[in-house]
Amino acid sequence: MFGILKKINGTIAALLCAAIVLGFSVDFGKYTKKGPVDVDYSKFIEASDDDTEVFNDISLDENENLLLYTVCDKNMGYIQGKAAQALEEGEKSSSVCAKPYLNYRFVKWSDGIETPERTDVILESTEIKAEFEYVGFPDIYITVADVKGGIDEEYSTVAISVSNVEKEHSFEGASAKARIRGNSSARFDKKSFKLKFSSKTNLLGLGKAEKKDWVLIANHSDQSLMRNYVAYNLAKRFDGFEVAYSCAHVNVYINGEYNGVYLLTEQVETGKSRVNIDTDGLNDDIGFLLELDSREELGSGECIQIDKLRFAIKSDFVTNGQYNYAKNYLSQCNSAIKKGDKAEIESLIDIDSFLDMYLLQEYAKNFDVGFASLFMYIKEGGGKLYFGPAWDFDISMGNDDRMDDGGFEELFVGTRRGFGIGHEWFILMSDQKWFRELVAKRYDELFPLIKDEISDSVKYYLANKKELEKNFDKWKIFGDRILFEPDSVRVNKTHEDHFNYLIMWLEGRNNWMLEYFSNEKYIGDDSFFDKLTDKNQKRTNN
Repeated sequence: MFGILKKINGTIAALLCAAIVLGFSVDFGKYTKKGPVDVDYSKFIEASDDDTEVFNDISLDENENLLLYTVCDKNMGYIQGKAAQALEEGEKSSSVCAKPYLNYRFVKWSDGIETPERTDVILESTEIKAEFEYVGFPDIYITVADVKGGIDEEYSTVAISVSNVEKEHSFEGASAKARIRGNSSARFDKKSFKLKFSSKTNLLGLGKAEKKDWVLIANHSDQSLMRNYVAYNLAKRFDGFEVAYSCAHVNVYINGEYNGVYLLTEQVETGKSRVNIDTDGLNDDIGFLLELDSREELGSGECIQIDKLRFAIKSDFVTNGQYNYAKNYLSQCNSAIKKGDKAEIESLIDIDSFLDMYLLQEYAKNFDVGFASLFMYIKEGGGKLYFGPAWDFDISMGNDDRMDDGGFEELFVGTRRGFGIGHEWFILMSDQKWFRELVAKRYDELFPLIKDEISDSVKYYLANKKELEKNFDKWKIFGDRILFEPDSVRVNKTHEDHFNYLIMWLEGRNNWMLEYFSNEKYIGDDSFFDKLTDKNQKRTNN
């Protein structure tokens, strides 16, 4: 977000910064949720990174000069520290550091300095720009201890090295274990893996803290390699979620052999830096991490059945009382949703995360939402039920022939469409006018965020095109039916074709949903929504 820095009576009205007189420009970050700027422009910007300072005021006296640290491309890196400083002649600036994003490295500053960290003394107002260059995806090397073996469904002892990243994130020979992960995807030639390090690490700096467990997603049934990437980034943009994971594409090598492009992300688990709930103690009302999973076996001691919904408990518990607490809480939620009472539902369920999860799943037309991979958690001490983190979108977004042959029109998640598509809670809530009002209002807010994500995804693809395409030198699968690909996907013969199809679908879906939810009949005419459900049910049965 750019702005104007202008000298007024010896001072600078700050935080719309780019000097008219000096001709400088600087990117201070992103627009805040707090609304428009104040008259004095003092509450407009928040930093784009946690350790970048936010400048609520920059005042410039007559004997001061302005020092601006900027970047050549805001998609390549950022300035850590105070990017705009008012300095007297001879005064030393505070330290800043040029930090590259993943897939880039710092080259030099515009004045020739090659060290990323610096301080300066200036004699006149000055702009110094950090320059970066593209280096490609990070490389993760997995070496299996048993050189004759590979990675199986049971853990194998491995050593892991990470390179082609900043020094702070690179390492060699870390002790770990690895196994194949996934359900249907475990049958694919290109496997997904779960990594468990012997010591905690923050892989590529993706997490909020160091953890032992990480996931490498193969995305073999998604020939764009982008659907999970887009979904996880959308979840981070949707502020109704308390928990949304970061992710990054990486090149994976197994025993020295290139195995393709993977998506590295965090394991869905409890912990202060992941799903932050308290599962310790003997009280009944501890926190619970849950997954809607129709495959979970009844009688396992870790499965809860509520009507037709089956939940797998994904966190630790030790007593029958704790298990019964979770079961009773889910039963109360189910009963409240059936009744449709807004006040009762909001007393049990965090409506912001419920709403954003519904709209994310609906936008993606995710077939699995009523079947598996839908995560939620109950907070300890009588806390509410929250939804997240978002997970598993590889056969969404037009990549499943069971969803109108991959078309981007029609509602799915909130209507009865048969096996695995609709989620009973989302369906029942969509029957309520008050919920549909929330849906319409919220999607109006999400529409521009989705547009931004689509735009950023195009930029990301163009920057990383060759790295993504390299996956298909190894896996020659264009035109193959890996899982449920519709003809509109299988007809694509290059990675660029697959990516263009995805972008077309995302744009079409976003526009269709905005128009649909803006229809007054969607909100106010129950018979209109009932007819939609009937129509969708008939289409599925046919």
